[in-house]
Amino acid sequence: MTWISRLKLRWPYFIMYAFFLVAGALALVFPPQSIESALISVLVYAWAGFLFLGGLISFIGVVRDSIAGENIGIPLLSSANAIFGTALFSYGVSSAATAIGCVFWGIAFGLLPRWFEVRYHLRVAMSIPEEEGNGDE
Repeated sequence: MTWISRLKLRWPYFIMYAFFLVAGALALVFPPQSIESALISVLVYAWAGFLFLGGLISFIGVVRDSIAGENIGIPLLSSANAIFGTALFSYGVSSAATAIGCVFWGIAFGLLPRWFEVRYHLRVAMSIPEEEGNGDE
């Protein structure tokens, strides 16, 4: 099976991580005002870095068909979404900002089942079956 045919099976992840990658790149250049008002400038760039690096590492992992990339990237993405959700939820001046903050928390928790699935596949891939007796006993 070629990497293109495997990518056909994983295209939703490919698109999702591409959006996170672009959002992180844009946030590094143009940080959202809502997060700037909630965090000091160093933390704003740390948050944007989590979003960018998590998207990049997960995106590369999907393209290369390597779950190790997603294993590293998903916690970064989940943390970035939780931070943004908290900033909107805590510092939002309208009910719409609070609702959008809840959506970002939903995304953060929505990424966790994928991470659990990736961790399971990594454990299975890394487990070496015990060799049966070779007759030398």
